[in-house]
Amino acid sequence: MKRTILYSSLFLILLSLLTACKSGSGNNSDRKHAFYFWTGNFIFNTTDSLNLAKTETKKIYVKLFEVVLENDKPQPSSAVYFNDPVPSYLDMVPTVFITNETFKGIDSTGIDTLSQNVFLRLKLQLTGMKLWNKTEEIQFDCDWSESTRDKYFYFLQLMKNKMNTINLSCTIRLYQYKYYKKAGVPPVDKGLLMCYNVNDLRNPNNENSIFNKKDVMSYVKDVSYPLNFDLALPVFSWAVRFREGYFEGLMNQFTNADIKADTSFVNIDKENTYKCLYDGYYKDFYIQKDEVIKIEEPNIDDVIEVKNYLAKTNPDKMRDITLFSYSQQTIDKLSHEKLLQIYHTDK
Repeated sequence: MKRTILYSSLFLILLSLLTACKSGSGNNSDRKHAFYFWTGNFIFNTTDSLNLAKTETKKIYVKLFEVVLENDKPQPSSAVYFNDPVPSYLDMVPTVFITNETFKGIDSTGIDTLSQNVFLRLKLQLTGMKLWNKTEEIQFDCDWSESTRDKYFYFLQLMKNKMNTINLSCTIRLYQYKYYKKAGVPPVDKGLLMCYNVNDLRNPNNENSIFNKKDVMSYVKDVSYPLNFDLALPVFSWAVRFREGYFEGLMNQFTNADIKADTSFVNIDKENTYKCLYDGYYKDFYIQKDEVIKIEEPNIDDVIEVKNYLAKTNPDKMRDITLFSYSQQTIDKLSHEKLLQIYHTDK
């Protein structure tokens, strides 16, 4: 009898050791795969469901609305319209984008009012979608500055006080991550580090404003951020338009392959830079002759390298991995296998 108890105890100890080794081996099986849905209309069909299943995506961030300063008052803007319900098997994180100018234009009393209005709008909308009691996290996205830090952090604290059991997160830009002693650490449960948009896209001389490994590493290397964080990585692309050397605008979800297939453009100077030969429409955008189009898209192998560095150097702080942003074009361009490679941290 004693021998049986001894063997049972040894088995349980061995099992616990094996489990501990597995969880600590770096496979990060508890990390959720997530996608941003940054669109004006939430449309979700069978193909989308299949795409998320093949990439083992369990969580989606959906921007519900924005807050902008209009006539010296914070106003809701760009609310998303839900053509389809959010599938019950996905964790949806409602996200609210607030412009930095909003906090520049209000005082503490205005922040009190803003927090109450935002909270009520969130609760009303999520209750109507039958998601309020299922929501585990709400995220705020604001590129705060030194002059607005205290106001924004005060707003976040007010929101956290109202959330009860719902976790609060906020986005963190690269410079806020590196210079956290100067930028401050927001009073939230966790951050989301945005590893993209590293350079000024309006400068035609910048190589790639979406993602440049050297620039990103200069922000994240040897930094010990004092807050747990998720990681957001870029899988999107766009075309930056210049007319007579000046920034003209953006065309989202454009790739080198798209523009190479059109004889209206000719490659100039660099591999990703083209000149328009004729006036006309291209994918619903009117482009004038001699406009310069610069295609920007991240090098996915570089993205994976940066992700692996952060996972290795922040094993206890880095949580879920989120890709920005979901589109069928992204799936077609990268494939499910490549997306999984971005998600997984031990490849």
